[in-house]
Amino acid sequence: VETGDGRVTATGIDGRFTAHSGDGSIHASGRFDLLDLTSGDGSIEARAEAGSTMASEWRVRTGDGPIRLAVPRDLKADLEAHTGDGGITLDLPVQITGRMSRREVVGSMNGGGPAIMVRSGDGSILIGPA
Repeated sequence: VETGDGRVTATGIDGRFTAHSGDGSIHASGRFDLLDLTSGDGSIEARAEAGSTMASEWRVRTGDGPIRLAVPRDLKADLEAHTGDGGITLDLPVQITGRMSRREVVGSMNGGGPAIMVRSGDGSILIGPA
């Protein structure tokens, strides 16, 4: 799904999902095998339901806006989260394997796996349970 100037809302996804918005928020929920969300200027909210898997790296990025990502508690992934201006809140257990600061976290969930890369140029990041 792509839009140059508009909001993206997608629910009930089952499988691979990619969405890009040049100027607008993205809201997505479902059971994902792959997740790739990018907004140039807008918030991102994604909910990966039970049964979601990491077939490959997941990417969630916005140039300007907050990110809220909910994942299953048992998801096995490496996590790389960075914000240029904002804070990072983790409501799931993450074993720190690299850097940890107010604006950057590198660690693993449930022993690790493919990477979840979360980036916001200007906004807070919240990662919690689905």
